[in-house]
Amino acid sequence: MKSVLVWVNSAPSSSNLSNAFQIAQQMRAQGRAVSIFLAQDAVLAGTRGNQIAPVVSALQAGIATYALREDLALRGFASAALWDGVRAVDYAQLVELFEQHEQVIGAL
Repeated sequence: MKSVLVWVNSAPSSSNLSNAFQIAQQMRAQGRAVSIFLAQDAVLAGTRGNQIAPVVSALQAGIATYALREDLALRGFASAALWDGVRAVDYAQLVELFEQHEQVIGAL
C-alpha cells in the first residue's frame, strides 16, 4: 500500500483540520502508512495548550505527526511546546518527508 503524507495548514478550529485527521485515520485503518504534516496555523494544533482531540487520536493510532519548526517560532512557540509524539522539523526534513512518501494530500 502507498505511504501518504497529509499536509494541513488550516487553523485548529477549522473543519479542514478535522477532516484531514479523519481522512488520515481512515487510511491508517486501511493499513496504509500515514503521516500528517502541520504547517502555518495548523502547527498550533500540535501544541499542548490546544486540546485538539484529532491530534491526540492520530498519535494514539500510530500516525506520525510533524510540525514545521519555523511556523512554530513565528507563532511564538518552541518545539518543547508540542505534544509528546509530534516532531518539529525544518525545511530540509520536510523535503525528506516528501521523498519518503509516495503520495501527498493537501488538506488546506
